[in-house]
Amino acid sequence: MLFSLKNTRIKLQILATPIGNLEEVSNRFLNALKDSECILCEDTRIAMKLIAKFNLKNKELICYQKFNEKKQLNLAIQKIKSQKTILISDAGYPCISDPGYLLVNECYKNGIFIEIINGPSSLVHSLTVSGLNLNNFYFNGFLPSNKKQRIFRLKDLIEINKKNPIVFFESVHRIKESLKDMFLIFNNPFFVVCRELTKINETIYRGHYEEIINEITTKGEFVVIVDSHVKDQIKPKLFTNQEIINMIDETISNTKEISLKNACKIISSKIKMSASLIYNIYIKNKC
Repeated sequence: MLFSLKNTRIKLQILATPIGNLEEVSNRFLNALKDSECILCEDTRIAMKLIAKFNLKNKELICYQKFNEKKQLNLAIQKIKSQKTILISDAGYPCISDPGYLLVNECYKNGIFIEIINGPSSLVHSLTVSGLNLNNFYFNGFLPSNKKQRIFRLKDLIEINKKNPIVFFESVHRIKESLKDMFLIFNNPFFVVCRELTKINETIYRGHYEEIINEITTKGEFVVIVDSHVKDQIKPKLFTNQEIINMIDETISNTKEISLKNACKIISSKIKMSASLIYNIYIKNKC
């Protein structure tokens, strides 16, 4: 069946919402939001914040999330046929590790056109900032919250990770535990861990498990890229202990009233080595 915006009278607009920074809202997004009458959303409270941000009124909000997706299908189709309806998730694109694909399929069954209003994507953002060769990659999304099931899933991905980087989403509650499981099962791969993308506290951690695990702040949402065949050219330059000590001494001498720990953090950002490891090198070899 042919679906075209030109020959359809009914459509569902799917909007990719900001993943953190509301300044990334486009004019097209804002026009669609203003023009809508009914909004299908994961969490009505989060949707209300978006509506309030742009001083919008008279929007009907319907909770449409993974726990009631099947139950809400008929109601959603009715709304789409009778009102200007949009579908949003809490952040990013619906249908990507978020509810939506059942509704999209149901729309096609009912001759309803799907129009996407593009926007930010944590998946694309993390891939771009990673510095990895990503001509090919595998997207897994969220791992099971149950440890036993998570281990089974990671073991299923071992052969894939030997050929391609794998992208995971992970929550703040499981990030360190999941990284440890990946470290053990994938045999010490290279990690790129992205935290709080587009927000003021956006942070990128790059390195092997021992280099990043103690640096990770367990706040916010995470995207993890795991690569078991990372190329030598993206690995950090190796420094001798004496070179590291000299850099710390120089930083302390050039910066008034700076602590040793803060000096180690500055060097860490420059040479891509764990600040705690730099500190230990200095203490053991200098003091």
